[in-house]
Amino acid sequence: MPSRPVSAEREALWMAKLQGCYAEYAQRYFQGDIPTVPVRISWRLKRTLAYARHLRENGRPAEVVVSGKHIMLHGWGQVHATLKHEMIHIWQCAHGLKPGHGADFKALAGMVGVEPAASEYVAPLKMRRKRRNS
Repeated sequence: MPSRPVSAEREALWMAKLQGCYAEYAQRYFQGDIPTVPVRISWRLKRTLAYARHLRENGRPAEVVVSGKHIMLHGWGQVHATLKHEMIHIWQCAHGLKPGHGADFKALAGMVGVEPAASEYVAPLKMRRKRRNS
């Protein structure tokens, strides 16, 4: 299976859509009080829907990474919820809080309309193996 099961053009459109949603949600739910970070797609994530990465040196938010498999298997409705979930972690980092699922996370999750805990498992995409002729 190729490292990217969709075309580069489609992946670019998906990344643009995710970045646009991030900008929209930053205003709608966080009143702009959240840093803008890149949102990218990874095809390597096997069990994780997405994650928010921060820099070890200073704890500042660095990026949000969304599983391409998540987009393909669960659709955009679930992906939007996942993005909002990760944006709460970005907000926590930006405000000097330890990223986690404590009281501050649960309060923000209620405000943005998402469950405070991840609820899906990204099943591996089925791979077609070529048979060797022996």
